[in-house]
Amino acid sequence: QLGAWVDWAESDAPCALPEGAVAWPLDRLVRLEHRRHLMTWQAFEAQCDDGRGRGIIILRDRSSRRDVLSSILALRPPLIAPGAAAPSRSTRLVRARADAAIAAWQARALSNFDLLLELNTLAGRSFLDLSQYPVMPWVVADYESKRLDLAAAEAEAAYAMRIAG
Repeated sequence: QLGAWVDWAESDAPCALPEGAVAWPLDRLVRLEHRRHLMTWQAFEAQCDDGRGRGIIILRDRSSRRDVLSSILALRPPLIAPGAAAPSRSTRLVRARADAAIAAWQARALSNFDLLLELNTLAGRSFLDLSQYPVMPWVVADYESKRLDLAAAEAEAAYAMRIAG
């Protein structure tokens, strides 16, 4: 079935898809992230560059996920950098991505919010799965008051994008 998905995605010719099936153009694919389903790493999340083409693909087991991801990566999607995705969840790759994100954050090239999103992604969390939704801390700015008023605007730390509210 992957072959049919890839054939359709690589050409502009219309193709009859099974009911409920979704096809994403291979040349628009920007991220492939490993995901858990029922606490087992047997799924992955695919995302297109428009931000709307996004979904979690749940497979029978880890080896099926590895085979499907290997097949997709073998086609060399142009927007996925070599080494940015792997067929298997590698601790080494996760650590390298975390280190790169932290280094970018320390160099002020990455905001607090973006760093937290990347760390949540690396932990397998996704906005598409309510059971593993990203965790965002509520950071306060007022450390002087004896009683913290959370309704006061000055109590919350300044973010480019509000996290709690």
